[in-house]
Amino acid sequence: PKSTYVLGLDLNRRGADETAFVVLEKPFTTEDIFISYLETQNYSKLTEAIGRTLNLHSHFNFKKIYIDSTGLGSGVCDVLKEKIMHNIVEEVIFTRGSKAEMFYNLKLLLQQGKIKIPMYPGSTNPLVKKLYFQFLSIQQEFTSDSSIPKITHERGTHDDLICSLALSALYFKPLKHSHKGYFLGGRSSQ
Repeated sequence: PKSTYVLGLDLNRRGADETAFVVLEKPFTTEDIFISYLETQNYSKLTEAIGRTLNLHSHFNFKKIYIDSTGLGSGVCDVLKEKIMHNIVEEVIFTRGSKAEMFYNLKLLLQQGKIKIPMYPGSTNPLVKKLYFQFLSIQQEFTSDSSIPKITHERGTHDDLICSLALSALYFKPLKHSHKGYFLGGRSSQ
């Protein structure tokens, strides 16, 4: 092994979004983190997502797998914990706070120049283009009843790849304690 590999998995089944896999790679010789693999699929069965995750794990030997376990993901997590190793699979329940913290962490890593994203101009990979468009569609909404923003995406757009990226970035979290100033920059609605 020359690198640490981490998978972020945002699951969906028969929905508008797709199941997205994002693999982050951190070579042992550098502090840089690279997006080394992107994939989206429209699965009709969750067992297909489980099979694909196991296949990817056999190639990458993941140090950690972060899965959105909010809805359908909890069953997938249980199966993968049985088939891989209990301590490799990490469940992340999307709440207002966890999603804000997850996206804040991604923002910090990007601002620090730690995560290297494939170049959009001239890219022939449609998933790279999709990732960039999803970056642009992320929004945060503040309400008077909470200081934690609600992370959403523009109507008619998707957030599956960007959520998978934010999930995998959790492994490289620069701050060990949660941060209460979640403002992500860009657009916000009141």
